[in-house]
Amino acid sequence: MMRQQQPAMNRELEMITLPLCRRASELSTAGRENFMTTEANRTLSTMVSTSRPERAGAALIAIAGHKSPVVRAVVSSHLAALLASATADGGGGEGAAALRAAVADAAVAPGRMAATMRSGGSGRRGSGTTPSGGGGEGWVLGAFKAGAAFLDEGAPKTRANGKLLVLAISDAAGGPAKLGALCAELQPATLQQKVADVLKAAKGGGGGGSGGAGAAAGGGAVAVPPWKAKKPGRGARQAAPVVAAATASAAPSGGGAPVAAGASAARLSSVEMLTALSSKDFEERLAALNDFEADAAALASLDEAARSPLLDALTQRLMDGNAKVSAQALQALAACARADGGGGALSGSLIMLVPAVSAGLGSNKADVSAAAHDAADALVGAADSAAMVQHLSGAVGSGPPLKSRVATVGKLQAAIGRVDPKAQPKLAARWALPAAMSLAKDGKNSPEGRAAISALLDTLAAALGPAALMDQAASLPAPVRNSFKEAADRAAAAAGGARFKSPARR
Repeated sequence: MMRQQQPAMNRELEMITLPLCRRASELSTAGRENFMTTEANRTLSTMVSTSRPERAGAALIAIAGHKSPVVRAVVSSHLAALLASATADGGGGEGAAALRAAVADAAVAPGRMAATMRSGGSGRRGSGTTPSGGGGEGWVLGAFKAGAAFLDEGAPKTRANGKLLVLAISDAAGGPAKLGALCAELQPATLQQKVADVLKAAKGGGGGGSGGAGAAAGGGAVAVPPWKAKKPGRGARQAAPVVAAATASAAPSGGGAPVAAGASAARLSSVEMLTALSSKDFEERLAALNDFEADAAALASLDEAARSPLLDALTQRLMDGNAKVSAQALQALAACARADGGGGALSGSLIMLVPAVSAGLGSNKADVSAAAHDAADALVGAADSAAMVQHLSGAVGSGPPLKSRVATVGKLQAAIGRVDPKAQPKLAARWALPAAMSLAKDGKNSPEGRAAISALLDTLAAALGPAALMDQAASLPAPVRNSFKEAADRAAAAAGGARFKSPARR
């Protein structure tokens, strides 16, 4: 009906958008989208693609401040899609021209635009009007403010969509004067600083988001990214890594490596990469992850503000419902870890990455499990060992299913083994010992669990000493105390000492 009745449906958008967003944010008891959620999202996508941008934009902006973070995530996704559709032709079509004109008009007198939005262009239910008699200036300013507000969200996907909105509108502004006028409308001042950080990161990465800067950095060798094709075939994802090779081969002989590295950084920091990583089409996600893996070495050259949304999006793909996408994301993470020798580029995101990798270790899909083992080994080898002990202990102690926790024990043992021997006792007592106690309680009825507990306690006995391990066992239930005693006895026997008596419970 929405396709057939446009533009007659324009006046109804303000009434139907909130119910649709609420329905699209609902999850079933299993934590997955149900058919009503899928259809609501499809309807919202149809609304975005068939309605006038100012109408659809105003309707979405009106609920961008909804109290539910899940609803705000849905709104951010469709607002980002609305702006992406304007630049889907590479920035040279009518949609992009209209967006640039709307940004220019909004920047002329932003205070007037803000007043217009408050009086009738905010998409408030029942208003039936848009700014400036239906022009697009008000909704563009509202989208810019909403994107800046999304930068403060806790959900990685919402923050990533906020960055997409800010970067798309800043690209359309075309100059610092117009962009400065829009930024001046942001309150509080901390939002202005967040937006400045995002823009600085995009500029420092070599590409602002539309692909033009990235093409210039690559000497014209970087064409439209493979995921920007309107409907890529199944073979499209196979061609994604070829972009990096083409860039390197086209680089001039006097400085090919820096040019190729700059082009890789431009692709990684582009708006298109973030859009493709969160695409609803699994083939587009696969193609983007292929290119992410090919350009993994450039991740370390980006600053934290540019890396953060990329790693947030990658974390979401690690837990993707499609096994092929999840396995490819794990391969991309392994490539990033190996390319970043010191582990500094990933250090700020380990708290999200490690639990996601741990969950993959227990996957029933062989390719996902194998890729997760490879990614975990790469992280243990590259990242700071003390940080890995902390985060792997958290994954072993709680969180993923027991199968994943058991599979993570070997990685925790490897991380403890890489720590300086002088620091091992303190780290093991603070992080790994509580994880071992929790796993011993939860996994005592599983043969695999008991084997993993025994192996981990052997490592802890070697790090802490048998006597220190026994001191910790006195307050534990009898079956768990016995596991600790057996590990202490093995460690004492290996050192030529006497067996321990079972401690009385405190």
